[in-house]
Amino acid sequence: MAILLLTTNTQSFAVTPTPSQNPSPTIKPTDQNLLNQINQIREKVVSETAKLKLVEKRGIVGTITDVSSTQITLNDVQNNIRIVDVDEITKFSSPNNASMGISDLNKGTLVSVLGLYNKDTQHLLARFIDVITTPTYLTGVVSSIDRANGQFYILKEDQKQTLIDVETITKSYTFTKVDDLTKSGFSKLAVGDRVFIMGYPDKNTPSMIVANRIIDFPEVAADPAINVAVSPTAQPTNATTTTPTVGAK
Repeated sequence: MAILLLTTNTQSFAVTPTPSQNPSPTIKPTDQNLLNQINQIREKVVSETAKLKLVEKRGIVGTITDVSSTQITLNDVQNNIRIVDVDEITKFSSPNNASMGISDLNKGTLVSVLGLYNKDTQHLLARFIDVITTPTYLTGVVSSIDRANGQFYILKEDQKQTLIDVETITKSYTFTKVDDLTKSGFSKLAVGDRVFIMGYPDKNTPSMIVANRIIDFPEVAADPAINVAVSPTAQPTNATTTTPTVGAK
């Protein structure tokens, strides 16, 4: 009898294992695709962030030493060699060419470049390339004036004449002791006046200077080295017109 009771009690207090209260969820195929897309986006963001750390905006000025359809080599103002990459969205500009492109660039041309500099490749991806034209400076005496065409000749000490073209962009000034520097105009110029010219060679006629600035000095005494003996209304017929040297005075 005692053995029977013991067996019964042992069976009554037996512990039965219970299922886990937090089972691992089963990932559905649609959920897995979403996770994959999230991971791909995360990887792209990390990659682009790393690229941004290697790139910075930068501008340089230099002279072209070599040019191809997609790349320009420059010698900058510090005599360093710079590689400039060009793509389909690079924009070009020039004072003498409104529709220029990379095919219009030549060796020896001075340009300024603004773009994205890659610290890894040390290349500059150009966004803007501007041709820099150094202005021409001239001084002399007005030797003849063509009012109808908005042009006049100046005579220098070497007795050579240069044709000056006046355009709507030209700004004219007169300097006197009383009024100092005041705005003026083409109509105020007179034969014999001493003038200072800043301008650029004309695209089609390099020997002619398109004036950007004109300063007239009507009170300055005539230069004895410059002999003005040309009719004030007619252009000289035997004048030697020379292309001025950039920066010449």
